[in-house]
Amino acid sequence: MSAVPKPPRTERRHDRLRRFWRRRDVLVVLSLLLLALLLRRPFLLLVPGTIAAVALFRPLYARILDSVRAKLMAFYLYAALLPFLLILCVLLFVGYVVLGHGSAQVVERRLEALSTWMERRGDQAEAAYWRERAAGTPPERAAVRALQTAFAATDSAPTAWWVLGANEVPLASAGAVGEFGPLEPGWLRGRSFAGLVVAGSRLELRLHSVFPGSGGRLLRLGAALPLTSELLAREPPEAGARVHGGLGDPGRPLAAPAGSDSSPIAAGILAWVEPRTTAADTASGGVTASQRQMLERVAAKSAFPALLWDYRGHPVDWVTGRTEASGPPISIAFSLEGATRALLRTSFETLGAVAIVVLVVCGLIVLLQLVATFRGFAYARAIAAAVSRLDAGVRALRAGNFGTRIQPKERDQLGRLALAFNDMSQQLQALLQQRAEHESVERELAMARSVQRRLFPESLPQVPYLEASGICLPARLVSGDYYDFIPFAGGTDVVIADVSGKGMSAALLMASVQAALRSQYPLDGQPAPDPGTILARLNHHLHATLEPTRFVTLFLLRILEDGRVLYGNAGHNPALLLRGERAEWLQAGGLLLGPFAAPRFESTALRASSGDVLCLYTDGVTEAEGAEGEHFGEERLATVLRAGRHLPPEALQESIVGAVRAWQGEQEPTDDITLVLLRLKR
Repeated sequence: MSAVPKPPRTERRHDRLRRFWRRRDVLVVLSLLLLALLLRRPFLLLVPGTIAAVALFRPLYARILDSVRAKLMAFYLYAALLPFLLILCVLLFVGYVVLGHGSAQVVERRLEALSTWMERRGDQAEAAYWRERAAGTPPERAAVRALQTAFAATDSAPTAWWVLGANEVPLASAGAVGEFGPLEPGWLRGRSFAGLVVAGSRLELRLHSVFPGSGGRLLRLGAALPLTSELLAREPPEAGARVHGGLGDPGRPLAAPAGSDSSPIAAGILAWVEPRTTAADTASGGVTASQRQMLERVAAKSAFPALLWDYRGHPVDWVTGRTEASGPPISIAFSLEGATRALLRTSFETLGAVAIVVLVVCGLIVLLQLVATFRGFAYARAIAAAVSRLDAGVRALRAGNFGTRIQPKERDQLGRLALAFNDMSQQLQALLQQRAEHESVERELAMARSVQRRLFPESLPQVPYLEASGICLPARLVSGDYYDFIPFAGGTDVVIADVSGKGMSAALLMASVQAALRSQYPLDGQPAPDPGTILARLNHHLHATLEPTRFVTLFLLRILEDGRVLYGNAGHNPALLLRGERAEWLQAGGLLLGPFAAPRFESTALRASSGDVLCLYTDGVTEAEGAEGEHFGEERLATVLRAGRHLPPEALQESIVGAVRAWQGEQEPTDDITLVLLRLKR
């Protein structure tokens, strides 16, 4: 035995590494090691944490999903609830964006209104200046009075104001003018301006007006009003600052007077401006203290939590004159009700119609998803219940309860499957009963075969003038063939017979033939009757006891001590006599035993010599079919006999049986094979 070669060392090493890395405890240990090493970078723990979680929870996950119900619920979760949650998240995000952007639009309209308000302050200051000049007021004093007149009708006085003369020297001022940077930047030389600017770290409303003074000099009048939350929430006093409603009443203002709780801004949208903050000024979660206070104010008037939105306007840089895309943030806190009410009451092109369409579409999507979710849950529950009933039925069958039946509640494929299960269990119960009956019959057949074996000769004849061998191979458990060696005074009779039919009936008839045949021989040492007489008496017995359709064929060969050989044939296959290499068929004989009342049977003498071989057989030998349906035939039998004529009878018998089996191949035998071989001796 050759030794199995070992795999190369490299392959063995790789195999050990693969087995090592597949161990779950190794994954857990490595994940914990990475956790210890990466504490300073927690986000890097996502990958090893996921691997460890999968390794730890995979057995539990497999156990949970062992049943069909659990698998269907998991499928329902993936196919229904998870998309529903995703759609809900998308809708919430879209709603947040729409409401936040709409709130920013409201605030932008307010900023535009404040810019317009500041422009009108400049117009009023110019008109007041020329009225004062017409009244003879000096230019410097007229400029101061003009500025005071412009802001006198409002409750939003500038934090600082100034009047510049030549060389940017303030002729008059109020407030901390030095905190507002250059009073007249280079890009405003000789020009007027009113609007929103970014100066340093804050947003401001600036006014810069130019008037002719005495002696050809120019007077520059300026005012600064920092933008605050209070200013944004305050309604400009002029009617021109109104933003007309869209879906609301025409002419209805966007915001009510300051301090009114009915104001959409006061009720649902709050905006405030802060300088750029540092990390020390920021509270937990990136929300400053003032932002948190505004969120609490908005949430106090809403059934839902308040949300944040950052608006980045485009103010003018006061130093350079360029429009900046970023500046101090304008933070907006809005609620669901307040932002929605403000959007529906404010005309932003087609925003109202778009909002309605979006709401309708989103509502339909949510409705359809809810219907699909509930229907999916019902279907999953029905399938799981049907499978559970089938599983319970299968378990009952495995436990031996073959009377189990399932009561289906569905009329679909699962219901038909339950009905098929009931049919299967009923058929299985019937098959088990048939099997029990069949096993009982097989036991009886086994007993019958054991009894039948006792009917065949237990030993071969031990006489000096004869060598013999016999065999019977049933096609089923019992056989309808029969052979026997019957000794008597002065000789030995060799009998071979074939009973019509197969199975138990043929075996019983064979036993009757054996008993009737044996009864023909005397027990007191007297000579046996002539073979023809024995066949006639046996036919008389069978004719009286058998059905008309049953018959028996029988060949009786008598070998006497003095060397004579006689035979009688009752419709059986002719025996084969082999003298050297010449085969002779013993054709003489009579009719079948049983069907006829009194046929004639005669004995025929046979001239035989020492060394001759006689072969007695049934039709199971010569009529054995090959692969193409051709019979084995008498000529092949004679050929096998010639080839083994020098062999002992038992060896020659095995040679013939082997040739017949080889001829049949893989086919099951259809008839009993019975064979008797004799070699004469002197």
